[in-house]
Amino acid sequence: HKKGQMEIPVGKAKLCLPCHSEIEKARKLRFKHKPVNSANCGYCHDPHASQHRYLLRNIKPGKAQKYCFMCHRSKKEFNRKVKHDPAVKGRCSRCHVAHGSSIQGLLRKSQTQLCAECHKKLPWRGRKVVHGPVAAGSCGGCHNPHSADHAKLLKLPIEKLCVGCHEKERMAKIHIVMADAKKKSCTMAMVPTTYPIMSL
Repeated sequence: HKKGQMEIPVGKAKLCLPCHSEIEKARKLRFKHKPVNSANCGYCHDPHASQHRYLLRNIKPGKAQKYCFMCHRSKKEFNRKVKHDPAVKGRCSRCHVAHGSSIQGLLRKSQTQLCAECHKKLPWRGRKVVHGPVAAGSCGGCHNPHSADHAKLLKLPIEKLCVGCHEKERMAKIHIVMADAKKKSCTMAMVPTTYPIMSL
């Protein structure tokens, strides 16, 4: 084992569960963190002592993101041009839980609820017409929660993003904006989240 640490063999961490009953509950949820699913608590936690909260291993204060990168190695996901503040600061737990969740991505809450915790002035509140992905609570349908190459953390330039769902040829017949998309933006005619009068 590593110097100063005792490794808990994979699959043997069930000895943790009689005291940590909340972990057993997490293992029954639909989405589980891989070490939890394999009962390998020792991958993230030291069983005896640590300098850090939750007995986490090998982690420096304020470096939670680097700790997560031990397994989640796709740094490209976090290093695009526009970065989400919690991801930059390594505050993974602002959005994610470590053990298990009923929501995909090990999210603490639904996407809409999570986003609303920080983004207080949500543009669709009180509007009569709400864009489909917004109504469904799918902020991630258009935005990347970690980083993106486009403003507002959009996954694609807004014109390409819109035609991913809205058929370009049909839209070009209805909206002059789409007929000359190189010079104009879809947002010149409507708000992508809501619009009080015009149908989306």
